[in-house]
Amino acid sequence: MVVLIGMATINAYWWIEAGGKGLFLYSSPALFALFGLSAAMVAMATGIGVFVSLRAESVRAAQRITGVISLAILLPLFFVLALLTLDWLSVMAGFGIVLLLTVLLSILAIRSFRREQLVLGMSN
Repeated sequence: MVVLIGMATINAYWWIEAGGKGLFLYSSPALFALFGLSAAMVAMATGIGVFVSLRAESVRAAQRITGVISLAILLPLFFVLALLTLDWLSVMAGFGIVLLLTVLLSILAIRSFRREQLVLGMSN
């Protein structure tokens, strides 16, 4: 939704202020980065949250640790993506890296899941 509002705003400016006679559209790699890569980053942040919450003592501790880890991982990724040209090779490389990290986090979370600890409140 944000992307569509942004495109509408840019096109409205183009038509009203700049007297443009065309339509602004994002390139295919940029659209994939906006939707596919951002969805992969959300999945990775969710995986971080699940993994941390399985180990944390309280909800507050899990939130704090997840926030710090997410910032430490996602912020550099955003800056690297901002510096790259949005061609298919760089977008797919970023997507692959984020997807690999997401899969690794999911595997770690699944392996460390202990139902009896969650249900009974038992500790190691």
